[in-house]
Formats: sequence, structure tokens, C-alpha cells
Amino acid sequence: MLNNKIKVLILSLFLLFTGCTANYEVEIKDGKATESFSVINKDISSWKNDLGGLTYEELIDIYYEKPPKIYSYLIYGGDDPEEESTYDDQEKVKYKEQLIDPTYKSEKISSSTELGVKLSYTFDIDKYKDSSILDYYLTNLSIEHKENNILSIYATPEWNVFSRYENLENVNITIKTNYEILKTNADSNINGVLKWNIDKNSTRKGKTIVLELNLNEEKEYIPEYIAYIILILIILLMTIVGYKIYFRVKVADKV
Repeated sequence: MLNNKIKVLILSLFLLFTGCTANYEVEIKDGKATESFSVINKDISSWKNDLGGLTYEELIDIYYEKPPKIYSYLIYGGDDPEEESTYDDQEKVKYKEQLIDPTYKSEKISSSTELGVKLSYTFDIDKYKDSSILDYYLTNLSIEHKENNILSIYATPEWNVFSRYENLENVNITIKTNYEILKTNADSNINGVLKWNIDKNSTRKGKTIVLELNLNEEKEYIPEYIAYIILILIILLMTIVGYKIYFRVKVADKV
């Protein structure tokens, strides 16, 4: 039976396998921040590799069936003082005070080409800065609630998650919001859906994340799928117009 320390470390173990991609998504709207973090392994050949007596598939099953507490850091080496007699009452109180949102919802990701796990949790916006996922995995990404109700999300170029987990290939970061966007350097920004792709070269390239939201102003953005439909229609219209112009020029040349 797995002890508590190993249960806490399981999410980290997922990142040790080859072919892993991490997806970090946040939806910021209506005074809430819903955060999710998923680790997906697409290297099918590694699913049955042995790691400390367990395969990747077995780790996924254990994690999904008994989701561990997620700590801001592995306090006291990851042990749970509730289960350890070595901690006195004062230490237990201190330990509990350091716990941040201990219960994340766990979902299993399973298909013929992908196997992984997803954690999610909904914060009040003013508590989002206490995210355990950011504290432990994306340590260079910070949240600041500024004056005039401005929310700042910023990441320095030190993406240490890649040096800690050498087999991690990409971190895809998506932020969805219905608040006014004041400033951003997102790779794409379509109707309140902002995306950044971070890879192993991002530190060398000095890639950062910059986003400022005005929490006083909400926007009615067009849903992403509608935006894509509009884009496809525009491309189709331009193609038809271009073909007609080409046909007329061709006919005129013959005359």
C-alpha cells in the first residue's frame, strides 16, 4: 500500500516519462478562477515501463482512484502529520495552516493515444495567487492583485519545470476570461482566449508571460467556435472572390 509521501509525489512521477505534455488552463470570470493542470503521456511504448514497482498505467489508476492532497510544497518531506505520531499538536497546527486548497478534483484522461490525469480547482479571484500548482510546478508564474482591481499574471523566462522534469516536452498555457484585457503578449488572443506554448527552448529565448486584466470591466466575447466559423467563412469568401477575379482576367486576356 502506498504511503502518503508517494501519493503526493505521483503527479511529479508522471512528468518523468517520455513524451509528456503538460496543459495549464485557467478560466477567469465572474469573480472566480477555475484552474486545471493535466499531464498527458502520448508515448504509448512507455505506458508499461516499470518505475519503482509500478507502471505508468498503474500510477494513473491509483492517482485517479485515490487523488492525493496537493501541497504548496512537500512540507515535512511530504509526510502527513495526521498519520504520523512524530509530530506534536503545535506542529500539526502549523502544518494545517500551510495547506493551500488541499482537495483538487481528479480526472482520468484515457484514449488509444493519450494517458494522463487532470487536476482542477475553483478559487475566488483574490485567492488564486495561492494556487498549489503554481507554487510547486510553475514556480516562475506569479499572480498579483494590483490597485484599481487590476489582476496581473506574469511569468519570468526561468522555466525551471523543464530542468526538473527532463522528459517534459511542452507546457501549453491557456487563459480564458470575460474581463477587459489591458495588456498581453500571448501567442494568440482570440475573443478572450489567450494561449502560450512553452517548450524547452523558452528559457533560452527569454519567453515570458504578460497579462493584465481589468476586473472592473466585463466583455461579451464571441465564443471561440463561432470565431473560427467566421474566420472560415471569410477565407471561403475571399477564395470565391479571388477565383472570380482570376476567371474574369483570364476571359479578358482571351478577348
